[in-house]
Amino acid sequence: MTVVSVPAMATPTTVIQVSGDGMRFLVQQDPSVPLQVGDPLCAMRTQKRLACGVVISQNEFGAWIGVRMTTSETVVPGDKAALVLESSQVQGMADNDELWVSHPLNQPWSDLDRVCIISASKCVAWGNVVEVAPLQARVKVDRLESGVRLGDYVRQVPAAPTSQLLRYREGDEKKVWAPVLGVTPSGRMWVAEPNQGHWEKDDRVCVLNGPATIACGDVIEVQKSASVVQLYPKRTRLPQVGDVAEKRPPAKREVASLESSTKTMAGVGMNYTFPVLHVDHAIDEHLTLGLMPTFLNFSAGGGNLSGSGALATLTYHPTKLFEGFWFQMGVGAYSLDVERLGQTQSQTSLAFLLSGGWRWKFNGFSLATGLGVNHFFTSQYEDVGLNFSGLKPAILLQLSFPIDFLL
Repeated sequence: MTVVSVPAMATPTTVIQVSGDGMRFLVQQDPSVPLQVGDPLCAMRTQKRLACGVVISQNEFGAWIGVRMTTSETVVPGDKAALVLESSQVQGMADNDELWVSHPLNQPWSDLDRVCIISASKCVAWGNVVEVAPLQARVKVDRLESGVRLGDYVRQVPAAPTSQLLRYREGDEKKVWAPVLGVTPSGRMWVAEPNQGHWEKDDRVCVLNGPATIACGDVIEVQKSASVVQLYPKRTRLPQVGDVAEKRPPAKREVASLESSTKTMAGVGMNYTFPVLHVDHAIDEHLTLGLMPTFLNFSAGGGNLSGSGALATLTYHPTKLFEGFWFQMGVGAYSLDVERLGQTQSQTSLAFLLSGGWRWKFNGFSLATGLGVNHFFTSQYEDVGLNFSGLKPAILLQLSFPIDFLL
């Protein structure tokens, strides 16, 4: 293997004094490479970095280094010190599949670190650190998109699990894949540039755990270093950093948030002590419209009210349809028979419901619990002399099941 170019490194100098608190150390000046204020420098012992910092003062005999990064081992007189670069850069190449890169100032490279080489603000090559020396690290390149040049910057990137990577490297070369770089609880995911080609908007992407698919989604934004994928709500679990994302053929288009086939549910339950039925239909990725017939029988103002009615409901699901937190508003009317002291009166009353709670989903069924308030706008019945506040608590418990097959 022919080395194209490996720039010579500055000759290491020697630590001659260390301050009492260990946060400064004095090094000899090298006449051939005189240190200047602000130069970054690291102290080392047996190929291991002890502390790094910058020159804070100097003269022709020596330079004081103000420490910025230390390890558990203390710098002592006699340790070696050498100039380093603030950022890691390519310093040597061998046939484009091996690179020598400098260590970044804040943290030296470690074996098996995954890195990408940046040219013109874009990753052009990827590889793993395979050898670490005091002033440089050797990188084995496994993916090259365009030429690497001396002086290109180097940065660390998340690596997919080794078993996942090996499976793809040894598998079908036509597969397009990339490691997951990040994900939010709402299902927005960032993926690195793929092993071949580029992501395009509306590409379908699926995340794998071994042979199993755990989540899928669509590319919604293409960026140079990482593209954005919006995951469908129907998934086994949220992906993790390092999982493998694979490009898949386009699926039949449908509203991403309604990827689940369940769009309509019917349920039975209780509102306070009143039996209710509830049919709910999804109109949006977070909203459902419903109808809630209710049967009433309660005491108030020294009398008894009974009857039936229905509410039209609008329910908001912040995270996922029919699962997790929900907030509901309902308006409607009830036909009530009021009885007090042997007298009766019939009247229609408008009503309002405001409630919220949590919904569990299991095997297609859904169990909802919640709290809120019912308000009856007609609360005075003069014929029987009954008067009450119009407010009743809403304590909700409802078991629902999908009825899409009936529609």
